[in-house]
Amino acid sequence: MQSKEFRFHSMVEEEYIPVLISGAAVQLTFGLRNYLMDDFDVIHVMRKEYVLNIDKETYYGHVSKNGIHTSWNRFLEGYSDYTDSVNVGLHEMAHALQVDAYLGMEDHHDRTFKERLQEFSEEGKPVFRAMHKGMSHLLDDYAMTNFDEFWAVSVETFFENPQEFKEKLPALYEEMRQLLSQDPLEPGRVLNTTPG
Repeated sequence: MQSKEFRFHSMVEEEYIPVLISGAAVQLTFGLRNYLMDDFDVIHVMRKEYVLNIDKETYYGHVSKNGIHTSWNRFLEGYSDYTDSVNVGLHEMAHALQVDAYLGMEDHHDRTFKERLQEFSEEGKPVFRAMHKGMSHLLDDYAMTNFDEFWAVSVETFFENPQEFKEKLPALYEEMRQLLSQDPLEPGRVLNTTPG
């Protein structure tokens, strides 16, 4: 929280908001050595969903070179039902973590994380293709948008519906466990204390 600037748009700044948003980042990066997402200095908090001029689409959040963006109302909704596998905070932090790993300053831990992210991709692509063929799946349909969204939706499901994720997609679940070095079914336990 102290390493980021929080900018509030069309809403009043409240002291607890950066704490909760930072908590989403910590939840995702709990088992990682590099957890600050240094490529991002600013987190933008909008009162509600918003429209971007580039494509006139409505967004609940997004990640760009200008920072991490989230709509506060959708962020709160994500944590109000922690079983629906929809969580804007986790979703956008997953995008930020991925962008930071590929575009940020690289060190040994980033290389290790990228290697694990590649292993997740290798395990996930068959699931992604099967979803496009109409096969039954656990992940939200938004995961079919592209593989970056597949990754972010997988993160949401990993944290909000771990038992079913593990039962229905055990190999992908295991890749996610290794990648993030944690298991929501074993809260508080870091799986691998060296790399990542």
